Amino acid sequence: QRLSQMLQTSLELDKVLGTFFVELTRCLALDGMEYRNDSRTLQFKFGHSATHRCSYRITHAGEYLGDLQFTRQKRFSEAQLAHLETFIGSLLYPLRNALLYHEAVSSALSDTLTRTGNRLAFNQALDREVQVSIRHRTPLSLLVVDIDHFKAINDTYGHQAGDGVLRELSWRLLDAARSGDVVGRIGGEEF
Repeated sequence: QRLSQMLQTSLELDKVLGTFFVELTRCLALDGMEYRNDSRTLQFKFGHSATHRCSYRITHAGEYLGDLQFTRQKRFSEAQLAHLETFIGSLLYPLRNALLYHEAVSSALSDTLTRTGNRLAFNQALDREVQVSIRHRTPLSLLVVDIDHFKAINDTYGHQAGDGVLRELSWRLLDAARSGDVVGRIGGEEF
């Protein structure tokens, strides 16, 4: 019951899972835990890997919530596995809520057509990067790309063709970007 209350104090997925791991470690002497959700490209690791493992696929009402793998140096006893499964039951709703929150935040910050960050995400990233640049006295580069005569593409070939051009440009920008770079759509055809 205490664990359930603790897990409901945050909607941040990493905090929910981190709290879950810390509390389980106290009870079951775990060495590590890994959470994966390939459909949402999420992965979190806590602790370190060990010899003995047990894995669980978490679903709720037919909805896939992710996979958990636990590791420890000593073999899991049947009683420990039963406790572990009870603890996983207390993670179910906080995990589902954290995933819904993560999805809502991601949707609010992404441009659905191009799969890049939207203007809000761009502004937040720019503010953050400017502050980091000032604090560390490092250079900062900003590249603004737009499509010349884009209105003519829409007028001549239609908005579907224009959307295809925007998607193609965004894919090329995302492909060229480094892991620390931010690509965002800040206007109609401006990235």
